[in-house]
Amino acid sequence: MARAKRSRSRDFRREQKKQETLLTDPDREMEERREKRREQLNHDKRVARMRAREAKEAAKREAKRARRSGQPAETEDGIPVLTPRERAQRRRTRLIYAAVLLVVLFFLGRAAWKAVEVKAEEAAALEREEQLKIQLVKLQDELTRIDTAEYIEEKARTELHMIFPGETIYIINDREKAAE
Repeated sequence: MARAKRSRSRDFRREQKKQETLLTDPDREMEERREKRREQLNHDKRVARMRAREAKEAAKREAKRARRSGQPAETEDGIPVLTPRERAQRRRTRLIYAAVLLVVLFFLGRAAWKAVEVKAEEAAALEREEQLKIQLVKLQDELTRIDTAEYIEEKARTELHMIFPGETIYIINDREKAAE
């Protein structure tokens, strides 16, 4: 008997469900669907938050593990996670590199400045050399002219007031005063 009762109750329940589905209210069904979607979204958000929290904790554990082993840990972006001490050490290293670079640039600039000065001195020396060559040519011309008898005679007459034997000198004072 118990068996018959069960089967009847199952059949009866099935029939009731069929009738309920046929007689349901569309607004109520729509509200139930909305509620299910909200629950699913809330569930998805909770799951996403839990996963993010777990990933963050895993990254912290990885960073600790890496620090203990002496290697820098990396975040998901590939950027190394540095301790304050490591950051300070890197900053000091960069400052040292910058100082060395500045010193090298200073000495290179100084050497370049001296090279420019030497080039300017060289140009001035070449110009002076050209002037001296021109003066040498003039002096050589004058030397060849001095060795001639006419030049010697001219200098003896004008500067030393000498004359050849048999010549007479006439000195006019007005001309000498006008010449002075």
